[in-house]
Amino acid sequence: MKAADIFKTAGGRVCAWVEQSDTVHLKAVNEHGDPVELTAEELKALIEELSRLHGVVKNDG
Repeated sequence: MKAADIFKTAGGRVCAWVEQSDTVHLKAVNEHGDPVELTAEELKALIEELSRLHGVVKNDG
């Protein structure tokens, strides 16, 4: 996995990526380990990216 393959939003506090072509990993915590709050725009970007990653996993699996 290259850094370019990792989607980040909310100032890098939310990250999503595909591992081994068959699983999507999602990390969403702030610097204190608390849940991340997303704006409507950040949420929309995350939904779009997760949908794209679903297609990657679905097509490879």
